[in-house]
Formats: sequence, C-alpha cells, structure tokens
Amino acid sequence: MDTDGFGRSVSRSPEAVLLVGFGDLSALARDFRAAFPGLPVFTARSAAEGLGRLSAARVFVQPVYLLPGAEFERLRADALRFGGRASCGAPLLSSPEGVRALAEILARIYTGKAVLFAGHGSRRPAGKRYADLEHALRAAGLADSFVGVLEGEPGFDRAAAGLAARGIRKVSLVPLMLSLGMHVRRQILGGDGSWSGKLEALGVSVCPVFRALLDEPAVRSMLTASARPFLRS
Repeated sequence: MDTDGFGRSVSRSPEAVLLVGFGDLSALARDFRAAFPGLPVFTARSAAEGLGRLSAARVFVQPVYLLPGAEFERLRADALRFGGRASCGAPLLSSPEGVRALAEILARIYTGKAVLFAGHGSRRPAGKRYADLEHALRAAGLADSFVGVLEGEPGFDRAAAGLAARGIRKVSLVPLMLSLGMHVRRQILGGDGSWSGKLEALGVSVCPVFRALLDEPAVRSMLTASARPFLRS
C-alpha cells in the first residue's frame, strides 16, 4: 500500500481516493491525480487495509477489477463497515456501456489482427460479460477476435475451435487482465502447459503480448471517467 501521505497529511484533507486492486497501480494513480487535482490518491490490495489506514472524512473507493465478481463483493462489504465515510465506484465491465467502450479500445489497438483475449474468468453471473465482450469486439470491427477464460466459459477449447473453424494459423495472444500476474505468466503466456504452448501444439503460431489492460491509457481513462460523477473535478 502507498505510505507517502498517510497520517497527518491525510487527516488534513476531507476527501481521498483509494484505488483497490492487484499489481502495479502507479500509472492509474497518476492519472487519477491529474484528473482530480488536489485529491490525495492512494492504492491498496483491499478496501479494509486502505480504509483502516486513511483518516480522511470521505473516501471514494475505486475497484480496479475487470468484473463485478467475488473481489468486488468483498470490497463492497468492507466499505459498508465504514458506514457513510466510504463510497464505491464500479469495476471496468459493470455495464453494457463499459463492455462496448473496452471493445472499441481493443479493436483500435489490434485492428487487422487475429486476436485471442485470455481472461481469468468467473463462475458468477458477471462471467457472462466475457461472451458479451467477444460479440462487442466483432461489432467494433475486430472480426477475427476471440475471448476465452481460464475459469468457467468460454474456455480454451471453444477458442481453439473458433480459430480452427476460420482457418487462422497465426494469432496474437493478449491477456484480458488489468495486471500481469501469475495467471498471465504461467497459464497464458508460459510454457508447454500454457495457452500459448497448447496453441503452438495445435499448429497455431502465437504472438504473445506482454501488456496488461492498465498499460493502455484509454483503459485507464475509462476508470477516471467512471469516477468523475462521484468526485469533484
């Protein structure tokens, strides 16, 4: 968690922003500070950790998650324990509008390529957003785009069958995750047992993309824009 600014400096500010998520959130924190000058911005891995250390009278908690799944439910429960002091934003794909916006960003970045976006997945109802995103990507003009997930559906077999049905022999393999953690390095872009290795074994040439969604400025802008109704500019 950020340490600079905790203690007396935070207690002098009536408001603060807490970004909660995994991995490196420094670029997103810089964007929030630029979008909301004067508001202190901090990061933490959990809302309970961050809210327990911040002394601002009002804290806006921005979940840095892709889906409103289990992590978001925990974050919201943690925030509720702090009463009216904490308010919560929404994960990236919390609405159909968010799905379309992300699809349009990714379609611009990977235009003209065959792309397999590989996400973590969720067995909760929010997991349906992955299939929605695949439809939105194709509607945005990325015709040879596929979405698969490590957990739940659509899985690897469906994505591989889709590539085979279209005769695609070369694909960009893109992590559909906000940060490049263990899942990306071991299960998606790793060795023989990873998605990259499995595709190569099927005769598909893989171009691995070692970029997280938060590496894209336009994706970070989606989060700052979603927070604006809750925060003074």
